[in-house]
Amino acid sequence: MINVVNFNIPTPENTLHNPDSVIITPIYAKKDVLARMYGMSGSTVSRLVERARKDGIDNIAIRVSMTQTIYHIESFENYLKSIDSKFL
Repeated sequence: MINVVNFNIPTPENTLHNPDSVIITPIYAKKDVLARMYGMSGSTVSRLVERARKDGIDNIAIRVSMTQTIYHIESFENYLKSIDSKFL
């Protein structure tokens, strides 16, 4: 018995012609990229991530190797919003 897979036939509507038309929202970023995004230093990002972990936010960073850690952008931004003006 032959298994037949049904694929959609390529049409102009379902075919990507220009890769610039694809919008990808980043989920994770390296520390230096995150620092540039929020206008702060890399050491400030590290300090805030450590503080977030102490406050119970464990999913803010993923260590993908011995030398590289990536940071969850949305969690970092939410943490920044949560500490906004608490120093006053």
